[in-house]
Amino acid sequence: MSEGHAPLQAAVAQAIARGETSQARHFVSSRGESRRDAEQQALENLFSDAEAREAAITAAGSGTVSGYIHTLADTVSYFYCSGSSCSLVGKVGVQYVTNIGFYPDITMYGELAVKQGPSVDFTANECLSRWDANNWPDSTVHTWSNCPAAHNRDTWTTRALILSETWRQGGTRGEKYYNRYRMTFKTSAGSRPSFGPWEWETKRWYIPTSSTHPYWLV
Repeated sequence: MSEGHAPLQAAVAQAIARGETSQARHFVSSRGESRRDAEQQALENLFSDAEAREAAITAAGSGTVSGYIHTLADTVSYFYCSGSSCSLVGKVGVQYVTNIGFYPDITMYGELAVKQGPSVDFTANECLSRWDANNWPDSTVHTWSNCPAAHNRDTWTTRALILSETWRQGGTRGEKYYNRYRMTFKTSAGSRPSFGPWEWETKRWYIPTSSTHPYWLV
């Protein structure tokens, strides 16, 4: 893979991850009209790979578990694309931590931090606890206020600390839950473009009908 190929594939993969599949397909299709090389095939393969990955993530959730603590840590790279090439602008790290060990209280905290590139304005940082309704539509049962409170809008920063918040009486016994996170930002560079949204879902936690502690389904 040449030096110019990796950013291009990464940029298309990021667009797919943000839900901008139609725009990404248009970009790849337009490129394919003039180029039928190995890079083009790799770009087209990203769509089938993403579909398989999305199915697995939806079923199992993302992140790691240690005891009662779930940590979702990720780094998103964002790019400027022009014509048939893309260049890396920066990277932003996210970390969301959920502790179910003190049920009926559930706690959540974390941080957002620039790892490379210009300062940013976090235009959205949404954290929701959702009830897994199995074959019925899932529903939001708690909105975490500490996530949007982590950063003052319309200001540039390189770090936003999500202070610990507790969801009192968090969830009903015999049910499954998960957290959903959504983040967008704009940069202080150039024309101050917006990037995102990026979305993540944790693994499910189950609250037994007995008096025992909840546990993560891994």
